[in-house]
Amino acid sequence: MAKGQVQLDSVSKSFGALKVIDDITLSVADGDFVVLLGPSGCGKSTLLRMIAGLETVSDGDLSIGGMRVNEEHPSDRNIAMVFQNYALYPHMSIKDNIGYPLKLAGIAKAQRDAKILQVAKLLELQDLLGRKPAQLSGGQRQRVAMGRALVRDPMLFLMDEPLSNLDARLRQQMRKDIKALHEELRVTTLYVTHDQVEAMTMADQVVLLDKGKIQQIGSPKEIYNRPENLFVAKFIGNPAMNIIEDVSTCRLFLKRFDFDGSGSEYPLVGLRPENIGIAPFEGVAPTSLMFEARVEQVEMLGSESLCHLTLQVDGGVKTTITSKLNGDRSALKGERVQLSIEPLDLHLFERATGRRL
Repeated sequence: MAKGQVQLDSVSKSFGALKVIDDITLSVADGDFVVLLGPSGCGKSTLLRMIAGLETVSDGDLSIGGMRVNEEHPSDRNIAMVFQNYALYPHMSIKDNIGYPLKLAGIAKAQRDAKILQVAKLLELQDLLGRKPAQLSGGQRQRVAMGRALVRDPMLFLMDEPLSNLDARLRQQMRKDIKALHEELRVTTLYVTHDQVEAMTMADQVVLLDKGKIQQIGSPKEIYNRPENLFVAKFIGNPAMNIIEDVSTCRLFLKRFDFDGSGSEYPLVGLRPENIGIAPFEGVAPTSLMFEARVEQVEMLGSESLCHLTLQVDGGVKTTITSKLNGDRSALKGERVQLSIEPLDLHLFERATGRRL
């Protein structure tokens, strides 16, 4: 087994009667960048802390590099962790902050200085080694925290929401920096976030969790294009996928499918906002599934706009949906419009379980 491979077999974690990680089985290949994604309270940080050894495993087996590590002390796991809080020593220079793990390990000063300089150049910190943390920007401090992890040559990086304290511009830059660093070093990385943009732009594989259970594992493209259940469909995407529940409306959406169902047995229909086209109501020749709708609100976002619409089919309940339009295409509040939807863009989910059909 490769040294950076992580294997979880039926791993669970309980705090008293509360089970926060529920029977998780997961395999992370050596060199992969895997993002643990999910809403607050889903268990992603607890799972990362279990891998780090900061939380005990209640049930199951946890292996790193082919070795079972359930009872191993964190310092014996050859891992490095970067936290949301930079946790730098304010009285130390940047050089001493980066080199502190090597000093603790008893590495000779000459060897230590060479390694610090190597890591500093990698992170473009070589001109800042004499400064103190208070003299750096947020992005620079986060790079120092990463340097302190890198200097140890770990076989596994663990990152717990490392960008959440940065502003939007710095987050974008740090996403690129972390991804480029991973592509150069190819050290197995497990990265926790609630931000789907971070997950979609950085991950080789995304592990989407909810209530302590894995909902789907796949590449960003896979989980976006083929969500396995309603939770994934609603969580991934900005704005979220439209979910149509009204039976009458679902029946008409499915009229071009050979679907044998009736009444409440008709599945829920999901539609990504970017797959809903809008055209003026008058003078439009039907080319696919056409529906009449009313524009309730328009949000202009510069290069695109969001149109919030209501449609009513055959006396059924009014359904609210959102369309995402690019460029200059838009609509006016109160306008009657035709929606064009291609059958292949529909996502179908079982009503009782939310499972993808």
